[in-house]
Amino acid sequence: VNPSNKKVPLVLGSIESHYRRDYIIGKRFGKLTNYLMIDVDRGSPFHPRNGEIEPILGAMESLGLCRYLLVRSSASEGLHIYFPLAEPVSAWGLAWEAHGALSGAGVRVVGGICELFPKKKAFNAEHIGHRLPLQRGSFILDDDFRCIGNDKAVFLRRWKHCVTGQDEALLADVLAE
Repeated sequence: VNPSNKKVPLVLGSIESHYRRDYIIGKRFGKLTNYLMIDVDRGSPFHPRNGEIEPILGAMESLGLCRYLLVRSSASEGLHIYFPLAEPVSAWGLAWEAHGALSGAGVRVVGGICELFPKKKAFNAEHIGHRLPLQRGSFILDDDFRCIGNDKAVFLRRWKHCVTGQDEALLADVLAE
């Protein structure tokens, strides 16, 4: 939403301009998505500093989401876990399946604990947005949850690597059910 409260699409030029000027920008989902993002707040029992993230990762692997990209969301030290996909899927369907898998693994899907983007919602409701990665205070993390930088080219290389490791056939079967 721009300063005059009008919705505007994200285009590369405006994104780069906003990043340079340290504006906080976010993204809402449409009917399709090519990724799932899980937000784990610093105070969550599933944040690596407080406990184990494994129940979240195991639940996503049961859907075919086997590779992920870790990002510190902001200076608040929350964690965003991105699961990139090769092909777009139903945002609504992915949200419902991910919510079910997490709940089945004993992960409470609620703000402050574990949030999904896209979120599970009524079929025709609008999706809630999330903050884009690598803005002020946001960094790529290694597997030990240490900051390794905020280079967008590194983020894109890691994103592409994750895409190649997803079990697309399993995810398609899960979404078809």
